[in-house]
Amino acid sequence: MSSRRLAPWVCLCAWAAFAWGCGDWSFADLQPDDPRLLDRACPSPKECMTTGSAQQTTGITADTNGYKFGPGAGTLRIPMQEAPTASRGPGYVDALVAGRGQFYMAFVAPGAEPNAPRVAIPGEYTWMRLNRVTVPEGVSGGQHPEMVIGVDDGSELELADIRASGFEEVSSCALVRVRPHGSIAVWIVALACLAGAVVRRTAPSRRRSV
Repeated sequence: MSSRRLAPWVCLCAWAAFAWGCGDWSFADLQPDDPRLLDRACPSPKECMTTGSAQQTTGITADTNGYKFGPGAGTLRIPMQEAPTASRGPGYVDALVAGRGQFYMAFVAPGAEPNAPRVAIPGEYTWMRLNRVTVPEGVSGGQHPEMVIGVDDGSELELADIRASGFEEVSSCALVRVRPHGSIAVWIVALACLAGAVVRRTAPSRRRSV
């Protein structure tokens, strides 16, 4: 296949690799038919870090994800590319939780301990709100803020889902950290696309002799 014919296919593959490597969720307002935000943010245990008693489990149904915390202290950390920006007034994040004791939610600098108020955990599943989401203190260029949900010793929490409202529509890739395998594929295929373009421009034209 000539380089002229190959270049469009290489570029198409580069676009596919970029889309495959990026996260597929954002904190923008969701539509009723959108997938669950927790399932998209943490599709497997390796995507979101847990500490202590926190562990990923099945959600309310067998085909969804959820998290359980307790009876010891535990945290769930969801990595983000940047803190979401509110589009109209304060932005809100809600967590669908049940259990006993107290829990907390916060946006923090990577690895930082959250200084967040403790909120009573309802006995039945209830949407609990984290108000006024802002860029956490201590985040500098190149760092990734984290959304942290956790409990202290003696509390038990079941997290079934998270949702958000009041945020700007943003690219998923701007919000979620690009997965390592995806980012490598992006660079490899992008370089191949560039090389193909160079070859096409520098190759001498060939005319069929009459």
